[in-house]
Amino acid sequence: MKKKNNNKYKIKKVEFKKHKFNILFIYSIIFLIVIFIGVLLILLKNINPETSNIFPPCIVYKLTGIKCAGCGMTRAFHQILNLNFKEAFKLNPLIFIFLVSIIYLIAKYFILKIQKKNASNIKNILKREIKVILYILLIITVGFMILRNVI
Repeated sequence: MKKKNNNKYKIKKVEFKKHKFNILFIYSIIFLIVIFIGVLLILLKNINPETSNIFPPCIVYKLTGIKCAGCGMTRAFHQILNLNFKEAFKLNPLIFIFLVSIIYLIAKYFILKIQKKNASNIKNILKREIKVILYILLIITVGFMILRNVI
């Protein structure tokens, strides 16, 4: 009987170490992603996409002449980073809807964490809300693309 208990503990210790490695790996990847996004934001703030060829043009617009829902998004984000909100809205008003959605989901995550919900509850709640938000964004995006090219 004691041997079985010892084996169980050894397995748990090995699994715990493996789990610790996975968490370290995940944090490393998250750190690299944050650094990458930070560098992109610095570049986008300081380099105007309208006057630079660093940022790619819209392939849909180049091939078809139709403005997609994302046309002007990079330029709008550049304007937001430079606090020119009116100009950003003129370039692509969808950026504000997307940013509000992202901020809402991040705030919702932290509120659930503060309320000490367990991980599976947080995952289920966010999964449900992300699904609803994505459907709403899809409808708004398609509608915006149609109106943008008709008007």
